[in-house]
Amino acid sequence: MLLLAGLSSRLSAQDSITWSGARSLRQSRADLTLTALLSGTILAAGGLSDGGPNGARQDAEIYDPSTGNWIATGNLVSPRALHTATLLPDGRVLAAAGNDGKKPLASTEIYDPLTVTWSATGSLTGARMQHAAVCLADGRPMVTGGNLNGLAYNDAQIYDATAGQWVATGNMLSKRLGHTLTLLPDGRVLAAGGTIAGFDHALASAELYDPTTGVWTQTGRMTDKRVFHKAILLQSGKVLVVGTLTCDLYNPTTGRWLATGSLLEEQDQPTATLLADGRVLIAGGGAGGTQTVSTQIYDPVSGLWTKGGDLLHRRVAHGAALLPDGNVLIAGGYNDITHFLRSAEIGVLDNQR
Repeated sequence: MLLLAGLSSRLSAQDSITWSGARSLRQSRADLTLTALLSGTILAAGGLSDGGPNGARQDAEIYDPSTGNWIATGNLVSPRALHTATLLPDGRVLAAAGNDGKKPLASTEIYDPLTVTWSATGSLTGARMQHAAVCLADGRPMVTGGNLNGLAYNDAQIYDATAGQWVATGNMLSKRLGHTLTLLPDGRVLAAGGTIAGFDHALASAELYDPTTGVWTQTGRMTDKRVFHKAILLQSGKVLVVGTLTCDLYNPTTGRWLATGSLLEEQDQPTATLLADGRVLIAGGGAGGTQTVSTQIYDPVSGLWTKGGDLLHRRVAHGAALLPDGNVLIAGGYNDITHFLRSAEIGVLDNQR
């Protein structure tokens, strides 16, 4: 694995970020997943595209930062978009549920970068999309909630790799879709926000999962209701939740939520990336009913956001991944002009050029 050691000491809280074009994806993709593999390469899987059967893609590709090329890799067992992709401790990737272009899926599958193949594994107890997934401290993936025909689940399931099956654990206190899951430093999992059904039923509540008991307990409320937001574990152990405009910090020691600096401008459903120096970059998304090129950077020391350089392309439903050199890869998505995008770009902090 390529290491980022020493990078954070060279970065400044005043640095902006500059974007340059990267080689395009082999296929256009929106609502894809981008996963940083242990090798330092990036796996782009599935997504929606005009070229896929019923709109959902079955193919996958790998970005190699040493060459800048995208390389085709094994096809998924099923076309899927709006799925989750969880990196396992052994370097494999678990893709769960989503939509195949016709219907929500219960199926899950695993990508092995050594054999460059996908293989089917156990199915979830119910088909879903817009769910959340996280890898527990012991390496087991967990999936919670999600959407089936507009209604949310409150179940939680953990993958047993030995048996190749999903096992039910304690149900969440609330049904949720479009929520976030964050693994905390003490091994508990924070579920925040989401909705029961539609934006009119968005939630401000949050709850904690204890893997030693399999029980969820309530833990305060965010300062605002949020759905399809982003949650990022900071180096301090606190969790930053980024809404359309307002943002909160969760302190797992006290169980309290506190407002932190608001965004400088609206960005709905951007990507969020934890940078090597501990700051957070959000990029793209929607603003005022259209896609945006805006990026903003959060400084956890000051609690404030600063403007970053604009993306080269407006995009939403795209993917983002941190590269081994500390730069950020953005790929895919869609916009109102060209619809599904193949384009990719790389963000470089100004003093990294």
